[in-house]
Order: sequence, then structure tokens, then C-alpha cells
Amino acid sequence: MLSLMLITTALSACGAEPDNVAVQNVESASVAPPTSGLAPATAATLPDDVEIGTAPLMPTATPSLEILGVAVGQSLPAARGAFKSSTNAGFTDYEEKLGPLPRPLQRRFLSGIIAKNMSKPGLNNQLGALLLSPPASPQVWYVGRHITYAPDEGPSVASSLKSLTDKYGPPHFVRPPDMFYWFWGSNGQPVAQPIDGDCKLKTETGTVSLYMSPPDNRAAMDPITLTKIRNICPRVVRAVIQARNDVVTSFQLGVADYALMAKGAEQSLAVAKKSADMARDALMQKADQKAPEI
Repeated sequence: MLSLMLITTALSACGAEPDNVAVQNVESASVAPPTSGLAPATAATLPDDVEIGTAPLMPTATPSLEILGVAVGQSLPAARGAFKSSTNAGFTDYEEKLGPLPRPLQRRFLSGIIAKNMSKPGLNNQLGALLLSPPASPQVWYVGRHITYAPDEGPSVASSLKSLTDKYGPPHFVRPPDMFYWFWGSNGQPVAQPIDGDCKLKTETGTVSLYMSPPDNRAAMDPITLTKIRNICPRVVRAVIQARNDVVTSFQLGVADYALMAKGAEQSLAVAKKSADMARDALMQKADQKAPEI
């Protein structure tokens, strides 16, 4: 049931109407095959209908959240550089993903990046990032990692937990047998497990995960909910360690800044609303020039 399909989330799923939101798979960018190693797309290789935001980068809170050098808050050039530097992790393929902007906008945006190695049947080695949509700059707000191991070839559960603890500190919350969470507030301090329903949905169901089938995320499209997410939902690290006889068979790790995501989504939706209002005004001006024949 686990698959690495980069999904559109509260940012890139907002190509659907707010009252009928469906989480969709995004498309691969038109990237020329790399001649060697991992090669990112350039403006020249992206389709004409792809828009890249140019607003100043938004600040991110502490502590820094990163996986293999790809960090929450990174700019697109920095993220591309980090992906290129991650080739020693064994990645062989690189994709840049496109998602739809909110309706009625007809353009797309660069919504994510994936590096992977799927050369052995049944084994995954993947790294992915999700990006903010325009008018925000394509800034990283989520990074995910997924590794599956052949039987008896993985690390131990103990060594995997030690790696996580060395990087993020002891888990703030554990859901036995295999889920581990870390939460930080906007002040950079650890917080308790979020009890708010909207935060809980997004941190516990894998809504933004690259590796899990997403639930219906229509609640995240509501402006009131987005404001709530921005103000109260924490920054999150979520790890899932599946094992057999204490030897890891699947390792999943995701880090996300929900405040950053919500700020970007609010800006994108504001642009879409302005476009819709202008179209509506133009329609009514035209309609006001007409009258029924009586």
C-alpha cells in the first residue's frame, strides 16, 4: 500500500474547487534525460504554462529540519544543489513534479522534486521534497525519505532509532509499535502531541507524506482552517520503522513546516480569488448590458 507518488497537498491540491477538493497525483516535468548523475530542470526545459513564484523567501523557525541536506525552508536552487549532492545515497533518477494552481488559474507550478533508485524489484531508495506554489517562491516546506530493504539486509531497529535521536533528540511522542513523532512550536520549543483535530489529521494520517495514500484533504482548503493551521499546528518530524525480528524492512521519515505551508497556500488562494472576482465582475458588466425582450 506504500508508494512514492508525489501528491498534491493543501498547496498543490488546491487546483480543485474548495467545495470539491480531491487530492491528485502531479505530473512529471519535461526534463531532458541527464547525461550523467542527477540533472535538474531549467526554466528552458519547463513547459510554457509553468509559473515560478518570485516573492522573497519566508523565514522558517528552529530547529532546522533536513534529510540528506535537503532542508525545510530551502530555496529552489539550494534544494536542487542538495539533491545533486545526495547522489552518494545511490540515487539514479531525478524528477521535478508539476501541480495545478488553484482554479480559475490555468497555469501550473513546480510542486516537488524526487530522487530515487528503483533498480532492484521490490526495493525503494527515495528522497522527495514539496515546494510552495506561486506567488511564493518555490521554497521547500516538506522533505521525505523512504527506504525498503531486502530480508535481513536492513539496519536494526535500535540503530535506526539512535540515528533519529542523534539528529532530532528523543521522540516527543511514540505510537507503538512503529511510529515516532517530534513536534516544535513557532518559538522553536518542543510541544506536546497536538490535540487539535486539524493538526492531528495532518500529522497522523500522512496527508503530506510522499509514501502513503492521502485522505480527502478538503478541510485544508478552507481559509479559516488554513489560518488555524498557520497559527497553531507545529513543525513535525514523523518516522515509521517497520521491522521483522528487529531488523528494519521499511524506513520512512518526513519533516514538515505547516505554518510555512499554510502561508504559501493562503497567498496562492488569494491570487486565485482575485482572478475569480475579476472574471465575475467582467461577466456581470457584460450581463448588465443585456436585457430580456419584453
